[in-house]
Amino acid sequence: QLSFAERTLVVGIINMTPDSFSGDGLGADIDAAVRQARDFAASGADLIDIGGQSTRPGSRPILVAEELARVIPTIEAVRAEVDVPISVDSSVAQVVEQALDAGAEMINDIYALRGEGMMELAAEAGVPVVIMHMQGTPLDMQDNPTYEDVVAEIYDFLARRIEAAVAAGIAESQIIVDPGFGFGKTVQHNLEILRRLREFCRLGRPVLIGTSRKSTIGKVLDKPVEERMWGTAATCAVAIANGANMIRVHDVAEMVQVARMSRDKSRIIWSRVVQTWEFQQADSVMLYAHFGSEVQTDLLMESTLAANKRLILYFVEDISEQLAPGYCGIPEPIPECCHRALLEEVNCVIAPGIAFDRFGGRLGYGGGYYVLATELRLLVENR
Repeated sequence: QLSFAERTLVVGIINMTPDSFSGDGLGADIDAAVRQARDFAASGADLIDIGGQSTRPGSRPILVAEELARVIPTIEAVRAEVDVPISVDSSVAQVVEQALDAGAEMINDIYALRGEGMMELAAEAGVPVVIMHMQGTPLDMQDNPTYEDVVAEIYDFLARRIEAAVAAGIAESQIIVDPGFGFGKTVQHNLEILRRLREFCRLGRPVLIGTSRKSTIGKVLDKPVEERMWGTAATCAVAIANGANMIRVHDVAEMVQVARMSRDKSRIIWSRVVQTWEFQQADSVMLYAHFGSEVQTDLLMESTLAANKRLILYFVEDISEQLAPGYCGIPEPIPECCHRALLEEVNCVIAPGIAFDRFGGRLGYGGGYYVLATELRLLVENR
């Protein structure tokens, strides 16, 4: 079980391919993979993602035997030397099964468990699984990617895949979603995904994104792949600010710093909120909460509790629609952004329906925002 409450997790990439788009493919050099894994661990990586099938635009599937030969010995060698969880980047059930036996602890599937036997294997294994969106296949995904609303269509796809996975016996708590930055998307599609990334938090699952060294960065900055680290840093910072729970990267040491700084900035901003005059004067605090806002949620809940104020949680997820107005108590299931211990101690009121600020303005989706007002209790109880 991965924990996303403390920080954004950083996933280091090890490509056992000879033709990686990023130029870091190690081919059959297992010793190099172990050295890279050690460096990742020393730099603060939370997971190491090992794959043997290139998914660059235009790539074709390799034989299963070849993928096995690239991946399994590497996982075994890394597992023996490095104490960091390993993810297997594969869509082939035979490869994934042997990878899990060799020591992998997470499945990263660009086909979102649509391959033969993948859904059943993931359900039986009970490990975390990343389901990703891709329009087409690596061979043709960049031929002419087309969407009417790229974020809405990806959201609907991921929602359906979550539903299918749960129906197949996969615990929803083990599912991670990835909008598939660069997989069947234009530059504008990718930038729109970054801008609206927080919308995927409404799926109720942690969000992983992989922007590292990708062609969108190269096209925006006019830089070759070996000069895209700063562009990667910028996209990671934006993604974290917009709710990303995991970032998948090549330059681990640098992106660990980006992740920590971006997360700490959120703490600084929200710690200042509790020093405002509005917070000090309010007898109630309404938190407009959503999945993926653990840091902000925890800070405001703790501060509210310490100040002996009444807390009102407004959830943007479907959970709010299941509760009658005036419902008091602890919601089930507990969203990941809220710790049960805090909910048990705070006078928790769930306010269903549309939230309004004290000036009567309607709050749209934009998780992490809050409403502070002395009249808020009356506003909610009279609705």
